[in-house]
Amino acid sequence: MLWIADTPPMRGEGSQGRRGGMGGMPMGGERSGPPMKRLWLRSGADPQKAPFAREEADASVETLLVTPRGKPEGETLPPPAEGYKGLAFEMPAQGFYRIYVTIRKLQGDTLNVSVAKAEVGNFGHDGDVEEQKRAMTAPRVLENAAIEIVRERQDKEGPFAQIRSGTDQAFIVLQKGLPVANARVRFVSHQGWVKEVTSDEQGRASFQVIRDYFPPWDEFQKRFKANYLVIAEVAAAEAGSHKDQPYTSVRYQATLAGSYYPSPDDYRSYGYGLLVGFAGLLFTGTGVYLYRRRRVKPYQEVRLDD
Repeated sequence: MLWIADTPPMRGEGSQGRRGGMGGMPMGGERSGPPMKRLWLRSGADPQKAPFAREEADASVETLLVTPRGKPEGETLPPPAEGYKGLAFEMPAQGFYRIYVTIRKLQGDTLNVSVAKAEVGNFGHDGDVEEQKRAMTAPRVLENAAIEIVRERQDKEGPFAQIRSGTDQAFIVLQKGLPVANARVRFVSHQGWVKEVTSDEQGRASFQVIRDYFPPWDEFQKRFKANYLVIAEVAAAEAGSHKDQPYTSVRYQATLAGSYYPSPDDYRSYGYGLLVGFAGLLFTGTGVYLYRRRRVKPYQEVRLDD
């Protein structure tokens, strides 16, 4: 299973592939010129520990980039700079950039088609407002994609919106721009919680982004970024040939990764918990103090008259 991440694997978790395969590109961009986005192709269904994906000699790979001002069918992503492996592109205009990595591999008489997709927004708080509005209504579907997942936007969602824990989030599964019914769709949370549903007639699958961030009170970060992974799979009885080899069926798989943050209610509840704990501690301390004061007998001088 291949998917595109905006972060490399955690240090010490699959990082041995950092200098090879399809990953291994440092984060950040150039000091001048348009922003540079760097992504990593990873393998596995664990958003935290999935290692870098490795090239397979018998697989054919196609990488397309769709930009706000480019062709709607996308353009082939140029190869990375010498000495690097990975995915990198400039973002000169405001809007959403979509990258598709399609891998085809024949196994027996079945053709496996995997499409890893990423959607990256490039917006500035001082940017052109009209351009931002156009970006929010621009098409988000690749008409010639073998399969893809589109995240359904929330009501009144803006360019800087964030998904929060507890949110109900829907995804649409499409093939060649058309909805796919009865696809197996899985949602994997940051901590590895998995839920699977079947897409409806509109290709829609909905999940609740569960709360799975439970640090100690003194370590809670309201801006903690968690990653999720959505996987869609569907099989079809399609015949054809790949690299002059015949096949009688096709197994399609699409992946889309994203991020979510703690709900404001989460850190409010942590704050309330701290307040209640402090109040309890204060009450207990006061009680102990008053109890000990009552136990202390005042000094009295006694005189004996012989």
